[in-house]
Amino acid sequence: MEDFLGTELNVGDKVIMVEPRYRNFVHGTIHKMTKFYCFINYINSNGYPQEVKQHGEQLIKLRSPK
Repeated sequence: MEDFLGTELNVGDKVIMVEPRYRNFVHGTIHKMTKFYCFINYINSNGYPQEVKQHGEQLIKLRSPK
């Protein structure tokens, strides 16, 4: 599965996404993948841990600095 920019996604990758029902960007980590969805763990805008299901095109993989 690929992200919005065409980068391959894998379990454990750090990603940026738009928080559901808000307009905020949040960081998250992919903890599970299916053929069509990634399951992301993240901290919501109220400071609570959440899980959300997103298509790969709704994510942008973060690259670690070299």
